[in-house]
Amino acid sequence: MAKNIEVFHQHPFLRFPRKKAIELVNEVIKREKFFTEKISVIFVNDKKIKYLHIQYLQLSSVTDAITFRYNEGKKIEGEIYICLDQAQRQAKNYAQTFTQEVSRLIVHGALHLVGYTDNTNQLREAMREKENFYF
Repeated sequence: MAKNIEVFHQHPFLRFPRKKAIELVNEVIKREKFFTEKISVIFVNDKKIKYLHIQYLQLSSVTDAITFRYNEGKKIEGEIYICLDQAQRQAKNYAQTFTQEVSRLIVHGALHLVGYTDNTNQLREAMREKENFYF
């Protein structure tokens, strides 16, 4: 188990297995040929993710995940915030289980940490292909 990956549950009642979250992040980091300095996965609710979205991206909406990378190079230090409320809604919309949707969001966040972006349609498609690779 990767000791430099931490998981925090800040959601009042929804949960995702810590071990699985750590395994998913570790898999992406290793296969993309990066190393973990310190990575935190934080599971939050709508209110917290909306606050972060406003505070750091100036967008006043709920989103599914926000990733922060705090350094450069091959050793990654960062945070992945996952909104479990949004994941639950998206799971229903995409005919996925809650576990599948949260897993996809964790992989998505880890891909952001290693440098993938999704701010154009072409980049979003490339990132989606990479997410599918990990499933």
